[in-house]
Amino acid sequence: MTPTERSPEQYLQWARWLLIAVLLVPIGQDVLSGTALTVDGWLGLWCFALAVQLVAYSPWPRAEHRRLSLHLLCDIVLWNGVVWLTGGATNPFAALLLIPLVLAFLLLPWRWAALLLIASIAGQLVQLVAVSDAHLGHDGMGGHFQAMVAGFVIAALLLALTLLYLRRQLHLRDLDLQRLRETQLRDEQLLAVGTAAAQLTHEMATPVQSIGLLLDEMELTLAPADRQETDAERQLIRRQLERIQGLLADWRLIAEDVRARRLQALPLDQLLQSVRQLLSITRPGEPVAWGEMKGVAGSGVRADRTLMPAILSLLNNALDAGGSVRVSGYCSAGLWRLDIDNTGRPLTPEQRARLGAECLPSDDGFGLGALVSYATLERFGGRVYWSGDEHSTRTRLELPIQELSEGE
Repeated sequence: MTPTERSPEQYLQWARWLLIAVLLVPIGQDVLSGTALTVDGWLGLWCFALAVQLVAYSPWPRAEHRRLSLHLLCDIVLWNGVVWLTGGATNPFAALLLIPLVLAFLLLPWRWAALLLIASIAGQLVQLVAVSDAHLGHDGMGGHFQAMVAGFVIAALLLALTLLYLRRQLHLRDLDLQRLRETQLRDEQLLAVGTAAAQLTHEMATPVQSIGLLLDEMELTLAPADRQETDAERQLIRRQLERIQGLLADWRLIAEDVRARRLQALPLDQLLQSVRQLLSITRPGEPVAWGEMKGVAGSGVRADRTLMPAILSLLNNALDAGGSVRVSGYCSAGLWRLDIDNTGRPLTPEQRARLGAECLPSDDGFGLGALVSYATLERFGGRVYWSGDEHSTRTRLELPIQELSEGE
């Protein structure tokens, strides 16, 4: 693939074209002075730069990091050749060889960047070995040349370590920003759900009261015979109205607890008993097997009234998936773990990873129940995990426990 505009390879190609043009200057000087052009001189270096540039336009290798590593390695060899022809280890402009290393540690995986660092240091060491005081006419300057190469090596190592540290910090910051964006999105979704629920609850109160008044007026106008004949139906209607009114009253209490951030110690045995009772009322006849609850006696969790609806929501999701459902739990290492296993429709790995963190469209809804349950348990210092395979799914919730005194 040809490098696109603004890609690192594009800028490297521009730098090579500039170098190819600049190398024509010493080649022209050699021609004008009558110096023979050899492959180990400026002409050979110019041919090598042109060959590297032509290879840079090829799509090989396919992997982007490998292609960029190859181009930077060629550039390191090319610039080492320029440094060698302009003084070798005596050339102070050898520091320009740090530029490819900067690009490597900013753009490549650290292993590939480390290989380029080794190649660059090896190029400097080769030049140091090749330099002889007698050849250069600087007797006694060997220590100075060694110090220059040692300075380059130290600078390259410090630069590599610094860039690795900064790159890691940027990566951690990006992860934090991503988590903040996900949390903000989930909070916005929860706010929208809560606003819609509050509006629906407010609008339901008036029709429910109106139905109750109409039922009372109807009973007053019924004849004694009709009243006796419709007594069972009227009692059923009244029980359903009382249930709706109880749910509305519970919602107001829950909203008040959330608004006041009022937490209370909830005994685990009583909490589980209430959950089982409500589940038997809302989902009668469902195949739920309640297993052993180890260590729940005398332990509790600190939460508000939203905890029970959150647990019921997870149970309803498991029942909606079909199959049989088994519930078990235990207390260990300061945590209460409740496992909900179901053999119904399994979750995909992507759904297990994203469920609870965002709304997931599905045939049965948008994952709002899991989203609200996840956020609710997070408020109490807990978590929800989804795991499983192609045959079953496990929903595990964890909450920190506290020992209850006799007065609680």
